[in-house]
Amino acid sequence: MKRAVALVLLACAIALPAAADTVTAQAAIARLFTSDKVDPDWFSPALLQQAPAAQVQAVVDQLKAQLGAFVNVDPEGDHFSTLFEQGSVPTYITLDGNGRILSLYFKPPIPKAKDLAGSVNAF
Repeated sequence: MKRAVALVLLACAIALPAAADTVTAQAAIARLFTSDKVDPDWFSPALLQQAPAAQVQAVVDQLKAQLGAFVNVDPEGDHFSTLFEQGSVPTYITLDGNGRILSLYFKPPIPKAKDLAGSVNAF
């Protein structure tokens, strides 16, 4: 009997996703820029009511076109710095309890300049 209970508990543990399986905010940002297409399942229904997945895809595509290939996401206090070949974007994100994006805000891109003249020309 004890063995049967242990097997049932083990089966339940295998069937339920672990908390570690929930995506982190940093991974959610990276996924946006490394996937070919934005998946609506990544977003909470509340966010999708404000900005459909196609609109998020358009912003992601625009940032990639403007700043080049995605490089990394670094934590920066209360937000993240999304790094690209030619610049970075301060990114604010919150996730719901299921790891879906609840809010997403990209501040204006910061172009990477090689020297002072490049910085002036970027503006």
